[in-house]
Amino acid sequence: MLYGSLVHYNQDSTFSPWLAKSWTITNQEKANMFKLRKDVTFSYGAKFDAHSAKLNWDVIL
Repeated sequence: MLYGSLVHYNQDSTFSPWLAKSWTITNQEKANMFKLRKDVTFSYGAKFDAHSAKLNWDVIL
């Protein structure tokens, strides 16, 4: 939540993958579907997955 992001905002105002491998905008641009990288772990060894991504979003919201 502090250091990693699903996407990276570039200086040219575009986005590139970071923790997400790719993404699609769905539902008339009201939702995003992210495909997450499988090779990411937290510093304490746990794997980054959809559940941990959702928990981080819940904290932010």
